[in-house]
Amino acid sequence: MHKQFNRNIMFNIPFYQLRKSREMTQKEFGDLLGVSDHTIMQIENCRMSGKLDFWRKVQDEFDIPDDKMWAYINGICTLENML
Repeated sequence: MHKQFNRNIMFNIPFYQLRKSREMTQKEFGDLLGVSDHTIMQIENCRMSGKLDFWRKVQDEFDIPDDKMWAYINGICTLENML
């Protein structure tokens, strides 16, 4: 039996907003960051968190300071967001 998830709760809004701020498709954003559009979709839907090198690319692309980046990474896809 599979657990049903509420996609609205699981949606990674800050990451989605980063992509939309550039008016990019998932494919374009993935190409920019060196991952597939499927990976972008998985991160936006909190199905995957992404590897450290991926988040460093996001940080570099958006000029996000270290302290804000780590707060961002630690605040997404928490257990509470997945219930």
